[in-house]
Amino acid sequence: MPDIIVADPNDFGVKTRYMDLGDGTKAAVVVSLDRMMVAGGASTFRALSAANNNAAVIKNSAAILYGIQISNMTALGATRVVKLYNQSTIPVAADLPAMVFVVPGNFPIDISRSRGVAFPNGLAIAITTSILDGVLAAVGAGDVSVNLNFT
Repeated sequence: MPDIIVADPNDFGVKTRYMDLGDGTKAAVVVSLDRMMVAGGASTFRALSAANNNAAVIKNSAAILYGIQISNMTALGATRVVKLYNQSTIPVAADLPAMVFVVPGNFPIDISRSRGVAFPNGLAIAITTSILDGVLAAVGAGDVSVNLNFT
């Protein structure tokens, strides 16, 4: 069965893509806004997970996030979590994430925002196995690929 793409013109070009998982079930996979980014383009950040929580500072000053692509390359059922922080320091368990992306095993996520999401204090990341705030459990090497588009 082919993928199904649903578009709502009242939502500024938002598209949700439903992929057939091969066993008759479907899952929403991609949400994107089809608008141009700011003149001059965005910077990119790419990470392939190491065998730790991959905590890092992406930008230590104000940032605007325009897009994120995440691939969880582990087996089905092995959820991985990408946490983004509004801060200019390396995240630790005591820090509260600004955004959390839960990615099921063997699953991609692709989100673009034409107006962006502001991170006025800086942009930092952690890749973990837990959705819980205060937990930054290690993932495996090569489990997750993350690409960010930001200014």
